[in-house]
Amino acid sequence: MISSDLLILKESRKAAIQSSPLFNRELDLNRNELTFIFSQYWHLLTYFPNFLAYLITVLPRLSDKSSVARVLSEELGDGNLEEAHEGAYFGALKLLGIDENQVRSSVPLPKTQSMMSGYYSCANEPLKALGFFLSTEFADLWIVSNLGRLMLNALPERQTIKWIDLHVKQEPGHVADANDCLGWISTPDDHNRVTSHAQECARLWDDFFLGIYEEIESARKKLTTVI
Repeated sequence: MISSDLLILKESRKAAIQSSPLFNRELDLNRNELTFIFSQYWHLLTYFPNFLAYLITVLPRLSDKSSVARVLSEELGDGNLEEAHEGAYFGALKLLGIDENQVRSSVPLPKTQSMMSGYYSCANEPLKALGFFLSTEFADLWIVSNLGRLMLNALPERQTIKWIDLHVKQEPGHVADANDCLGWISTPDDHNRVTSHAQECARLWDDFFLGIYEEIESARKKLTTVI
């Protein structure tokens, strides 16, 4: 059963992400800036299936491994690469005219690297891995919704994008599967540790988006100074 602290975190993630200055509706982003945003996000997107695979190895119950495996299978398109989240993501970027090789060769910002390091550090810590899993699934639909809005703003002729549609369809199930994995946590101390790690993951995500915004603003100021 999800604790009150985790429920509060879950309910707060939509507002936290939408309040990021990166997603301010008054922020007018050019194509280079959009490429930069989507390149930074790709570093996390491409690693997430690896994180889920590690999570399966550290969870103690077969039922929990099965729940995470369902999420992982959908992340990877259930065997269909065009339905895989990363495949659909690059499909969306192609519509935007963003070169896949440029995205793959991009260098992660320090705060992007910190987010990645958070996931890496979960490999041998079941409670931390579970906290990061929960926190990510709590936020994922709102992350994709806001990134998707940036895509659709740049593609006014389109009303839908597969990458967004996949998340709208799948995320309720992913959240339910994540919640089910809490069943093996039996002590208040372990619940508190999972919650603390989930909150840490949320802070890293918020810092990730802030880091991108700060880099864009810094580049704009440098350009203005040169001009």
